[in-house]
Amino acid sequence: PTLSRRRDDMLQRAFLPLISTGGLERRQQFRISARPSAFFKDGDQATLRHAKVAIIGGGIGGLAMTIALRNLGFTDVQVYEQSRELLRKSTGTGIMFSPNGFAALNVIDPTLVEKVQEAGTVIDKQQLVTKEGEVLKAGGDGFGREWPYQQVNIRWQRFHELLGENAADCTINLGHKLEGMTEDDQGVSLYFRGLNDPVRADFVIGADGVFSNVRKTLFPEIKPQNSGQVLWNALVKTTDLDRPVHPENGVAFEFYEEDGKSGLFFETGEGYTAWYLTKMDPNGKIQSQEGFGGFGRNGAREFILEEFKDRPSVSM
Repeated sequence: PTLSRRRDDMLQRAFLPLISTGGLERRQQFRISARPSAFFKDGDQATLRHAKVAIIGGGIGGLAMTIALRNLGFTDVQVYEQSRELLRKSTGTGIMFSPNGFAALNVIDPTLVEKVQEAGTVIDKQQLVTKEGEVLKAGGDGFGREWPYQQVNIRWQRFHELLGENAADCTINLGHKLEGMTEDDQGVSLYFRGLNDPVRADFVIGADGVFSNVRKTLFPEIKPQNSGQVLWNALVKTTDLDRPVHPENGVAFEFYEEDGKSGLFFETGEGYTAWYLTKMDPNGKIQSQEGFGGFGRNGAREFILEEFKDRPSVSM
């Protein structure tokens, strides 16, 4: 019972209503406004767990929150995802789980820790290299072994699949694009495209990405700020490359003399390598038309080939 109460307390502290600005925005401090809900009047935890919770967004953040609330005993949690398919075929991205990330995942659901470790690759080496592959600095052999968890890299898509499998008993509504919401003393009304009537909820959690409609409604004055940097990324089968681009079980940071221009290559488990190339684009000439994600403007592929033409190619 003591461990259960401690775990509940950790989860409730871990998932306070925080707003994260994401990689394309400047870090800022936001005010958090909330109206008292009927569920807070008596402070009854049993009553609170029967509250209607709406989570906007079925990505990693939304699914992780759903699993956490389910494991806390919340009985009416609904996810609303704008896409008509929950699991994407690929995002071309890999993510890194550091020890603190695993500590948080262990609080959400300990079974996810083992699954991520099995599907990903333990990282215990790091290198700084030139574009020709010359190692400028190497280190980190065995780093993290003294910690409770070692760093593990995994494909974004694969981790999302693991969360989806874990949340199979949760309610996920696909094809629901949030267009607005209003708040009163009894809760929140959510307005989705194509639905005549609003969806009512006691609490709303925004997990709908850097261009969040939830944040746009609550804080219309807060807008994403362009960092001036563009990133291209992809996943490839490691065995398809004609030469190594990173150390085994490791990460290679590719150094360029030009400010803001760099490369990153690392294993992501199950035979895949992730690569990233970045370039400063302060005037927005080469960004994707949507501003985030996508395949970029016409000519973006030719642009990156020209920009990195002096880099020795890797055949597939």
